[in-house]
Amino acid sequence: MTAAAKPARKRPASTSSLASGAGKAGDQVATASQAAAAAVPAARQARVVDPTAVTGTLAEQLAVYEAAIDAAHETARSTLAAAKARYVVEAGTALREIRDRGLYKLTHADLESYCEERHGITRARIYQIIDAAPVMIAMSKFLDTPLVESHARVLEPVMRAHGVDAARELVARVQDAGKVTAAALKQARRDAGYEPAAPESAALRESTGGGKKTAVERLGAAQERLSRVSGSVTRATVRAASREHPGHTARLVADLTADVTSIAAALGLTVSKDGRPG
Repeated sequence: MTAAAKPARKRPASTSSLASGAGKAGDQVATASQAAAAAVPAARQARVVDPTAVTGTLAEQLAVYEAAIDAAHETARSTLAAAKARYVVEAGTALREIRDRGLYKLTHADLESYCEERHGITRARIYQIIDAAPVMIAMSKFLDTPLVESHARVLEPVMRAHGVDAARELVARVQDAGKVTAAALKQARRDAGYEPAAPESAALRESTGGGKKTAVERLGAAQERLSRVSGSVTRATVRAASREHPGHTARLVADLTADVTSIAAALGLTVSKDGRPG
């Protein structure tokens, strides 16, 4: 007696011909992926040591295999960095278009719920990659290795306000001084007078932007989003996330803090160290 075959999983039907006459979706994805690969190098092919070619003394043989392991570590590091950068470029570019064209409205009320339910991307993450993607694409023309996402987020307000050349100049200045880090780029940004006037995230710009909604509607939508955040972000949540992904959690908490500070400033309030509005 044979087991009954499981029914094939159905793909959601398309609700609209969004790219009529422009070729199949797969072809468009391939074209976009090729463009992203040009901006961010793909993984390199494996280079395996041929044991039959390893000769010499035992110490010399050991040196050959140790060099191969060192090279593998470096390949893994650089490949992982390239893969992360490529994800930001591809996903961030697509999300920007979905947002700007209002395509999320085909299935969801707002961009945040669309991304969370369809792609598993949190609200804070949406705007991080949307902001970082164009910076990483632009800077790939000048850099030998993919720009780190955290560096791109530091350069985003500079490129938005002062152009690509200003962002490129900051990177070059930090490179000349030593290792490029987010902290070094922030200091160079301050030294150059490019520091934003107040902490401002893309999420806040989106929620307070001059869209077609009335001021009351925008405030209501913002209140709803804040209510969701206050219900899901707890000390226990932050502690659990910190244990699993400390670096990523620290960035998310910093972004949430910047959002809260900006909202308080818009309301004419200040936030003290203990978190209470003044």
